[in-house]
Amino acid sequence: MFGFGKKQKPEARSVTVSQSSPDFLRVFGIEATASVSMEEALGVPAVWAAINFISGTVAGLPLHVYDKTDTGKKRVKDTKANPSVSMLHDAVNDSLSSFQWRYDMMVGVLTEGRSVTYIERNERGQPINLFPLPRATVRQLANGRKQYTYVAGGKTTVYDQEDVIDLTFMLRDDLVRHRSPLRQCAVAIGKAANANDYGSKLFKNGGLPAFTLQGPFGSEKSAARAADNIADATKEAARKGANVLAIPLGHKLDPLGSDPEKMQLVETQRFAVEEIARIYSLPP
Repeated sequence: MFGFGKKQKPEARSVTVSQSSPDFLRVFGIEATASVSMEEALGVPAVWAAINFISGTVAGLPLHVYDKTDTGKKRVKDTKANPSVSMLHDAVNDSLSSFQWRYDMMVGVLTEGRSVTYIERNERGQPINLFPLPRATVRQLANGRKQYTYVAGGKTTVYDQEDVIDLTFMLRDDLVRHRSPLRQCAVAIGKAANANDYGSKLFKNGGLPAFTLQGPFGSEKSAARAADNIADATKEAARKGANVLAIPLGHKLDPLGSDPEKMQLVETQRFAVEEIARIYSLPP
């Protein structure tokens, strides 16, 4: 049950979704910062499964409207008496179903850590529409109440606390700022993302790690030409499924870095699933 608060004049409906810039981690020798973008995180199957499962489950739960009476709470079923019934059951606005709104709201909470929705009311003060406000910023006033600033199409709109539904994953000690699961657990999620990326590149290379080529090269150009020839021969051998690769006499191939078995790539990916399960309190 939502408490919608007092009547306020409807604000602008326009919504613009902005994306955070993607960052990467220093895992498997890849330059990175301790941050991970939503798109990169959702590319990890364990993260996708966790967010999809929780969001779909919450979105599918029954959502009823109740009125407070002298004898307690009474469920409202008449859509004419209270338009919130139809809004929360069918569609929260002209272009967004109730299920999709709740699903997207949970996705925002489980990734960025917060979801803010504007409440539009009729002349009687009854909620008639809900509009998501992605990337809304929050500040606390001197009286302890919050205000939400939203920018869309070059226009800035400020909403009072009673005009929004603010759902957070975990608040900080000031009870205003929030924690993002993606940023707070970026190292764990980044490991999984980069392990997947490393495995993809490895299999694309025929399952062979990078090598260094040693030999009696007469010049820099001959060394580069020999490296290209070995690379082409390796790809051709992988395509044909050949187990033998012939190299010129006096030359030597040495693996560059560790092979996947020594790096425990499979074990790393399995452990990453366990860590992501811990983030969202789900079994692996």
